[in-house]
Amino acid sequence: MPARVPFRILLNICSNGLSQKDLLLLEGVLYGLLCDALKDLFRSHHASWFHLLKLTLEEEAAMIDRSFLRLIIEDTVASDTYDLEGIARYTQSDREVIEDIVLGRNSQPSIELLQRLLDLHRDARPDLYAELRKKITAKLTELE
Repeated sequence: MPARVPFRILLNICSNGLSQKDLLLLEGVLYGLLCDALKDLFRSHHASWFHLLKLTLEEEAAMIDRSFLRLIIEDTVASDTYDLEGIARYTQSDREVIEDIVLGRNSQPSIELLQRLLDLHRDARPDLYAELRKKITAKLTELE
């Protein structure tokens, strides 16, 4: 598994002078923004289905939250870059763990697995992440 590149480096955020604690906080904020951007993307992909079910925004958000890693895995597989076995190998997980997420039997895996799945998804979908970087950078500019 390649070394994880912090999102602050991918976004060209200058972190000079920040303490280790501040760097961890910054990385957490960036992960949150990334997950929000991905959830918005998945919500737009499933908009017609949500409309048919006549779900409220809160119900849509709850469904996306419960299915988030399953959607990440499915999108990674759909990129034809990795299959479930490759995902398990990359994330240093058992194939059964990955299958349990896809089948909905495990909707709350560890944060470490979340990070590894997001890193793999980023490798599998570089064009998508280039767009997400632009959106996150714009959002960070709004926060200033």
